[in-house]
Amino acid sequence: MLRFTVPQTIYKNKHDRDLVYDTFKYEYGISFILSLGKVLLYCIIYYIPLVIFIEHVIQISKALGLLGFAILGCVPIIILLRNCKTKCNPFYPNRVERFVERNIRRYFITPRGKALSRSDLYAIKKQNSQLYWTITSEYCDNMCYSFARDVALCFPDAKLIYCAALNPFKENDVFAHAIFERNNEIYDTNRRMSYKKEEYERVFQVKIYKAWAYDEFSKESFYTDVRKGFVKWCQENNVGHYSLF
Repeated sequence: MLRFTVPQTIYKNKHDRDLVYDTFKYEYGISFILSLGKVLLYCIIYYIPLVIFIEHVIQISKALGLLGFAILGCVPIIILLRNCKTKCNPFYPNRVERFVERNIRRYFITPRGKALSRSDLYAIKKQNSQLYWTITSEYCDNMCYSFARDVALCFPDAKLIYCAALNPFKENDVFAHAIFERNNEIYDTNRRMSYKKEEYERVFQVKIYKAWAYDEFSKESFYTDVRKGFVKWCQENNVGHYSLF
């Protein structure tokens, strides 16, 4: 079921499409299932009292009861269609769903992999609890250059990578990105997940600008030393979204 919650990709090759599905199935699948559960719960809460009420009405007048059920039973469908028509997503997650999804990802999805394992995240939490809570939530979106380095600084065996990556769901949307590598896996702070290096590079069609070892990216002057060269490289290679670097 999770497969069908992932949007159509720009990839034509079936193997590449399958990799994209595997990459994004948790991101789209969890939120969709939680939202679907919300809709089903609303229907149960609405229809059970309605059925009980109609049963009492039918005892008085069968025709009136069936008419009432036909009219009142269509209310959720009308609301759903109206929301779709006004471009209001009926499956949009509310605060409770976002809270549940965030914690499912934090404790069960984010620790999957070798780039950041459960024990690594525990070490980060002990060392810098604020960083831990940020990188395991959506708050690090679009701040990859900062959080990728902050996390990599916790591990002397990490490599920080500046690169260009393709949005798998939008053709020609190439953006500047920062990730880090450990144990032959890539950790993406925006996605809050570890990926096998070869699969990640294939899904996002990664083009690497440069990779730095710990003794290089741990320097205080790192950002100022590399920014000019990276911005120039992005401009020359038609890479967007580099202004924050």
